[in-house]
Amino acid sequence: MPTETNLRAAIKNFTGEAERFKIEDLARLLNQPVKQIQKLMRDMIEAGELKGYFTTNNEEFVTSDRLKNEVMRVLKNPQVLDK
Repeated sequence: MPTETNLRAAIKNFTGEAERFKIEDLARLLNQPVKQIQKLMRDMIEAGELKGYFTTNNEEFVTSDRLKNEVMRVLKNPQVLDK
């Protein structure tokens, strides 16, 4: 069973690569319950170890950088919302 330190490192690495993902996918990859991954991620956000947001349905996570890029893309090209 991985330690909390190992899980935190794995989460940080995964979010750095994926930027936007379903939490269920990360939990499956780490072989951990979704609720445990969500709790660890919340703890990491509060501690400043992770920068990002859960989607309103709490099923996905998006990093701050990715969200910023998505918002800028829409502001530069509002037509993308029509698709």
